[in-house]
Amino acid sequence: MSSLKSAMDDLMGAISIASKDVRVYYLKPPAIFYGLMFPVSLYLAFQMGRPCIVPEYRLTGIVTIACFFGASTIEAVVFPLERTAGTFDRLIVAPVSLRAIVLGKALAGAIFGLLTSLIFAAVASPLSGAIQVQPLLFIPGIVLSSIAFSALGTVISVRANDITQAMMPLNLIRLIMIFMSGVFLPLEEEYAFMPSLQVLAYALPLTYSVDAVRQTSWGPIRIESLVIDWVALFLFAAAFLIMSAKLLRRTLR
Repeated sequence: MSSLKSAMDDLMGAISIASKDVRVYYLKPPAIFYGLMFPVSLYLAFQMGRPCIVPEYRLTGIVTIACFFGASTIEAVVFPLERTAGTFDRLIVAPVSLRAIVLGKALAGAIFGLLTSLIFAAVASPLSGAIQVQPLLFIPGIVLSSIAFSALGTVISVRANDITQAMMPLNLIRLIMIFMSGVFLPLEEEYAFMPSLQVLAYALPLTYSVDAVRQTSWGPIRIESLVIDWVALFLFAAAFLIMSAKLLRRTLR
């Protein structure tokens, strides 16, 4: 019973932290630029550079990176700003566990990523009649993607003291993932000259998110593959959250 009560306390604390971050940080300029404008810029660059790829492929790609950038950006804004303002110190001494703090920050990012991806999906669907979102299968994939990406953003940002210190490595990692995970180009084309390296794509959470979004909005749907995507995203999320808690604990020593 004590462990259940502790878990419930952590969850309630995380929800309180997330709701505060939603109110305070969603409209900050870095969140707007990196969460909304940057995915659009990437989409336009790829669309103008390689028009031979079918529009449906690109449109599902922008939904994925909207989720990716939206979910992983909030943490890179929250941690540095709170450290600068001194509010993070007050959070540390509050009656909440480090797990609740990490989970709360990740939830705020996950909600932002979920909202941005749903907005982009709503815009992309009318642009192509071939895109037919399957809500019952699309939502679980995008929710798990948002949590995994926000947890990744937490890992990168949890020790940052300013926004630049968080954004620079985060943007480098995000751009590498985009070029390795088949977001705007099929994996077979991306690795055409080095097919043996395609296995690297399956070590990245973005690859599974791309596959899940594409299957449930464009098809064809392969249930076995979709379940693998969901499980992989869940495992990435759990691993990143555990890493974040450990990194935060080290910063307090």
